[in-house]
Amino acid sequence: MEEFTKTQKKILNSLFNAGGPITPNKLAQRTGYSRPTCKEHIDRLEKKGYVICKKEGRRKFCIFNYKKYKEKENVKEKMLRR
Repeated sequence: MEEFTKTQKKILNSLFNAGGPITPNKLAQRTGYSRPTCKEHIDRLEKKGYVICKKEGRRKFCIFNYKKYKEKENVKEKMLRR
């Protein structure tokens, strides 16, 4: 499994716990990071396939990509490894 930065782990954990689509602004509020920091890491994680983002009108929604992992039960454990 790829290594994640501390920031990426926190973003992935927040997406995982959101249970559905969430905007980058809401994600920034939940993580305590600035919107530009969240956007930068969301873009990187999306390129790697860990996050899926879709635009609806002017809003962007992001979700955790469960299909990136073979075993959904171990996703959180793998994601939080240090």
